[in-house]
Amino acid sequence: MKKLRIAAICMAACMACGIFASCSYDLDYSYEAIDPGTLAAPSVEFVRASEDAEKNAAYRAVYPTLERYEQTVTVNVAAIQYELESNVKVGTTPQNQSFNDIAREKLNIDIKYTVVAPSSTYDNKLNLAIAGNTMPDMFYTTSSDLFATLRDTGMLADLTRAYYMLDDDLLYNYQSYDNLSATIRACMKEGKLYALPQQTNQYASAQRLYIRKDWLEIAGVEAPTTIEEMIEVGQAFLDHKEEIAQKTGLRSPAQVIPFSMHKDITYAGSYSAEGLFNAHGASLGSYFMGDDGQLYCSNTSAEARAALETMRTMYSKGILHREFLSSTAADIQSYVSAGFIGMVFGEWWLPKDALGTAVKSQSVKGADWTWVDLPSYGGKESKPIVDTMLISGYNLVSSKCAHPEAVAKLINLFYDIYYNDNAQSIYGDKVLPSNGFYYQFVPVKLWDGMASGEEYKRVQKAFDSLYKGGLTDRNMFKDGLYESLTNAEIAAIEAGGGRCL
Repeated sequence: MKKLRIAAICMAACMACGIFASCSYDLDYSYEAIDPGTLAAPSVEFVRASEDAEKNAAYRAVYPTLERYEQTVTVNVAAIQYELESNVKVGTTPQNQSFNDIAREKLNIDIKYTVVAPSSTYDNKLNLAIAGNTMPDMFYTTSSDLFATLRDTGMLADLTRAYYMLDDDLLYNYQSYDNLSATIRACMKEGKLYALPQQTNQYASAQRLYIRKDWLEIAGVEAPTTIEEMIEVGQAFLDHKEEIAQKTGLRSPAQVIPFSMHKDITYAGSYSAEGLFNAHGASLGSYFMGDDGQLYCSNTSAEARAALETMRTMYSKGILHREFLSSTAADIQSYVSAGFIGMVFGEWWLPKDALGTAVKSQSVKGADWTWVDLPSYGGKESKPIVDTMLISGYNLVSSKCAHPEAVAKLINLFYDIYYNDNAQSIYGDKVLPSNGFYYQFVPVKLWDGMASGEEYKRVQKAFDSLYKGGLTDRNMFKDGLYESLTNAEIAAIEAGGGRCL
């Protein structure tokens, strides 16, 4: 029975990954690439205000960023109902968030939410709305298949004008880098632009292996640096599950889960198998150029097979959660928050979610998380596989929308609120999370990778201020990540004495 179950899990993983099946093709099949065409140039040349204020003023007279509508414009949108972060006003929902009020006051845009659902059911609810001929006027999706289908069936608006109306920084990002302009071309067909793509760079989306440090100490093992060591750590967690349960407040050793991931293993994101496959040198759903100049599907590669073998080994040993094929990302997050799981793969932001909840939980004793880079495999250093900018999502507008350019205005508004140091003085206290502003609920937006240049400048400015204030200097990083300050040094800094090392 056990052998049958192991075989079933490997087969299910293969099916979910599309291994062997999804990449077969008919030799007689002919593929005709979509012609992106050439995007119509703006009627006035774009020049950033920082480069030439007068020319920028002439451009913005034709392509304004935040011009208010004279008559109220109503747009129907979709939104994901995420869990609120701790600093957001209790009771905030997509429908009552303060961004809606700001959009109404500043742009005269009235936002109506016709599709609202948690992330686990959002795609299904959105698809039902589209099938029922009630597609929202504008919405965000991560599905490239949905985008392509809507584009090719004439259901999406041409966003060329909206593109030129984007904020200076956003437009500059798109136009200044070859890989970013390529993302625009990927959303075009026959000279028209059908989406404002959200791109993610490899470093923002790269996964790490997060590990319960307190479990490592209880089991008497070190954080793994290789896949082989990762399996050994998982086995050590199993061997010490009684002690782990006792010292961390779990009701039963059966609640100790050394490693887990969610069922959608081909989906890149927190708690997925993307990091595991990347560690073996594979990236599901991707094609790579071989030495012979031909494209090969990573799903059927030797590296993907090796990753599946590791999954089979971990599952057979009981290291991989027995129920992972029926677990959603939300399920894994709840298990992590409850203190059941010892290792997961995730991006850099994972500590602020479930990991942080587990650490702060009164019912989880001594929870402490650490992380390591992707474990190496086969003697080779493991790295994120895709080394270019990726399209991680699409801002789409229905062809039936009377004002498709409104999507650019809403995106610009969000960007100006979220990345403007003077947002509160411009828009008032409604930009504060404590007053109901929650970035996750904003229905259309461009952020993260789109703001990477500005984020770098802000971080650099903060460090420059610290250096000038005497709080830090370039010797502070000599022993690990930081050098602790003594109470006397802190008191001197607070008294205005600064610190010179």
